[in-house]
Amino acid sequence: MIEKKDKSYCISFEDYDYCNGWNDAVDAIGRCKDCVWSREPTEEDYKELDKDLLSYKDSLVCDFWEREVWGKDFCSYFDKREEKNNENN
Repeated sequence: MIEKKDKSYCISFEDYDYCNGWNDAVDAIGRCKDCVWSREPTEEDYKELDKDLLSYKDSLVCDFWEREVWGKDFCSYFDKREEKNNENN
């Protein structure tokens, strides 16, 4: 998870209220491959979505956006996938 740590600056000459909330916290962002919304494409996805894009090695399907994404893409609707515990432990 990546959190916003730096502050950006808002310049407003006429109305200070324009800048209120400028540095509010933002939602977490993360890579699509680590998100609960992403999954491997199915045969039905190849029929409904862009099969040319899905044929690439790193392509995934995002169930939130209902479209093709790359595993290395970033998104602000990121929800981290829970890591599975090893059953041998």
